Formats: sequence, structure tokens, C-alpha cells
Amino acid sequence: MFRTVRQRTLDEARTASALRCDIALTVAIADPARLWEEAMAHLRASGLDVDEIMETIGGRSDPQIEDCLAVLLLPDQIAGCDLISFGLQQDPVWS
Repeated sequence: MFRTVRQRTLDEARTASALRCDIALTVAIADPARLWEEAMAHLRASGLDVDEIMETIGGRSDPQIEDCLAVLLLPDQIAGCDLISFGLQQDPVWS
């Protein structure tokens, strides 16, 4: 799960010379409870228990939207790629 310092150095060297692509995605959350249910199902399938899920994405009635999206959008691995960065930002108008 955790990479050694040597592996991180090798990965960073490979990534520095690689083609880089930025991906932008904007979503409107029409049903936060449904988003939470999907994130919860994904986390259950990965082996987390109910307490760990609640700590990770909050509860159904008050979901942590950014964390739910991260659970669903971030794959474990993208073949042939090194994930450089990932960020989520909620529109301040809706905060």
C-alpha cells in the first residue's frame, strides 16, 4: 500500500518526463442522499465497516459531499498512469 522512498523517487522521475493531462469535471449534486448511498456501497465493498464509513463520508442525512465524490471518482489505479494530484472544491455559493 505504501511506497518506499526509492519507489516514490522512481515514480517521480518517470512522471516528470511523462505526458501530462488535466481533467476537469463539474457536477451538480441533485440528490446528496443517493450520492452517499453509492459511496457507502463502494466503501462496504472495499471492506470498511459502518463506523469507518461514517467517519469517511459522514451520515446519509448529512453527507460529506467532497469525500463521497472522491470515493466514487478516484480509481485504485489507472493503467499506465501515475496520479499526480486530485482536488475537489465545493462552490462557495452552495456551502
